Amino acid sequence: MKKILYLLLLSLLPFVFARAQEVPATAEEVIALLLGEWNWQYTVGSFPMDTFTVADNGPATLAFLPSATGTADSVSYTFSSETVPFSSGTTVLEPSPNGWAILVNSEIGSGFYWRIVRLNETELLIIDDAMMVDGPYAHYFTRSADCSQLNPTINGNLLVNCPYETSVLSTQAYDTYQWFRRGYFDAVAQPITGAAAQTYTATFDDVLYYLSVQVTQDTCIATSPEVLIDQLIGLPPYVANGGNFTIDANGNAIVCPGDTLFFTAYSIDQIQWYNNGIPVGTLNQNPLPVTESGNYTVMGVDPICTLYPASLGLEIPVIAGFTPLIQLANTGVEVINPYTFTSYQWYFNGAPIAGANSYYYEFQGIEIGAFWVVTTEANGCTVQSNTIDVTGTGITDAGMGSRIMAAVNSDTKMLQFTGLLNPDGCMATLYDLSGRPVLQTALQSNAEINLTHLPAGLYVCRLTKGNAVLLQQKIAVVR
Repeated sequence: MKKILYLLLLSLLPFVFARAQEVPATAEEVIALLLGEWNWQYTVGSFPMDTFTVADNGPATLAFLPSATGTADSVSYTFSSETVPFSSGTTVLEPSPNGWAILVNSEIGSGFYWRIVRLNETELLIIDDAMMVDGPYAHYFTRSADCSQLNPTINGNLLVNCPYETSVLSTQAYDTYQWFRRGYFDAVAQPITGAAAQTYTATFDDVLYYLSVQVTQDTCIATSPEVLIDQLIGLPPYVANGGNFTIDANGNAIVCPGDTLFFTAYSIDQIQWYNNGIPVGTLNQNPLPVTESGNYTVMGVDPICTLYPASLGLEIPVIAGFTPLIQLANTGVEVINPYTFTSYQWYFNGAPIAGANSYYYEFQGIEIGAFWVVTTEANGCTVQSNTIDVTGTGITDAGMGSRIMAAVNSDTKMLQFTGLLNPDGCMATLYDLSGRPVLQTALQSNAEINLTHLPAGLYVCRLTKGNAVLLQQKIAVVR
């Protein structure tokens, strides 16, 4: 079998000579590859069909060392063998049409050219011109590659955070590649089908898998250290509270008048706040100042996987306290939105009025000065009302006749007044239950007000003429 192999090699020698030589382009590169020991494997002659092997002739070593002369194009050599009489010397590399040539001396003669036709890290093929009378001889040498220099590593982004993301990993340039994957709890890595290139595209399916790549370079094989494909996982969206507020027994945030509650959202981008399903604030306003009642939540996108929506997933109930609103009544001052307050204390010119603890305070004789009230509501908010400056007391009945009543016509949604003899100069004001005015209009001759634009609910209707309060009554708007 070996004989057939040698004969096959011999038959290919003319083609070896004819093709481009597998050697570096410069003398310096040739010498750099020659340096070191080469192990003889076999020699094949063209005529007669001689073959020489290690098995028949014993081992031989060809060693190259830097030249003692120090010139860039020379090299020292030593050939040692049990049967072939060669010695050592120094030679200069000479270019030739058939490859770089070195002039060697042996114990049987001198001045023979060896032409280098193949040279790489592990192979050296020389054509020996010493036997040209019989045809060329090919000497084939090899040496073990320095596999310690083969250290593949994997480079690239090791994070694949989202199902729609990929990451291209790569290693250094080698002859061949095979990528492997190992499960987090598996002991043995498995080859990835079709992953035989210098790069590998990691997907979301590779998350929490260890990847490695096996490479070959000449006769060396090495495997890179494993890398773990991981992903960033953020916290779900959450909201932190700040500012001045309290929490009642039912988990509601209580914001008293004059105070501000701040909501700050985390783990969410492109923030939009909502109150009762309606957008509030501006895009990406964070924190959000809150002074009104409602149910608040926040929506946006995931800060890591920005193509995916994110939301708080719940609503935060907020109850805002009311500020008492006071106005002059017929013979006193009164709170016109008393429905949430549990206690009252009236003040006159900065001093508390003893016993004035109702929503209504009736003047005691001639009292000229500033009046206000401090109230406490069920949620614990203590708030001072607006101030009214009284320049004279003893406001009398407006002389409008019989008792005035207000009612909403369920068909026409018109607010109608009865018992009002003369609507001239009368002003009607409607308040919601928080005391906020929602409608104010002067009465026309028909003493009717169109309520079709108001949402359904309870309102306080207050009818005045000058400083006289003619009516204060709850009404209901039904849809």
